Amino acid sequence: FANSALFVPKANADDLAQLCFKENGKFRFSTSAHAAWAAPIINDLVAANQGSALVLSSTTAAGKLYAESLRKAHPNLRVHSQWDGRSLARIVSEWRDDHSSVLVGTRSLMTGTDAPGLTNTLVIVDRVARSAGNPVDDARTAKIQERLEMDR
Repeated sequence: FANSALFVPKANADDLAQLCFKENGKFRFSTSAHAAWAAPIINDLVAANQGSALVLSSTTAAGKLYAESLRKAHPNLRVHSQWDGRSLARIVSEWRDDHSSVLVGTRSLMTGTDAPGLTNTLVIVDRVARSAGNPVDDARTAKIQERLEMDR
């Protein structure tokens, strides 16, 4: 992992205006707006990497949007998705065999999907999926939300 890197796009004021809305005096993150905001960034990252990517989305709707967006933006790139109407095992196998292709899916691909070598040189996670809360994390989240005047 010595050559690995992590990229987190920095949201500016315009991005925040697109991604958040105010409700009951507090800002809330819009998960539906996030996918539309993230799609062009994903397209750029995949282009820069010349494919060879695994795109993991937090929701089915977002994953379908990313697959469609990638297919439109990169017509010469093979884009596989878990919604292509074939078995997931076959889709993953086809992705592994085509080193420049892209695979788009949800949490079901987050564990157990491996593609050694050049097939998978870029992993994109659109946003970290929230797991069930616990009292300590919930208290920390509440404190941050209060300080930023945000809501879940």
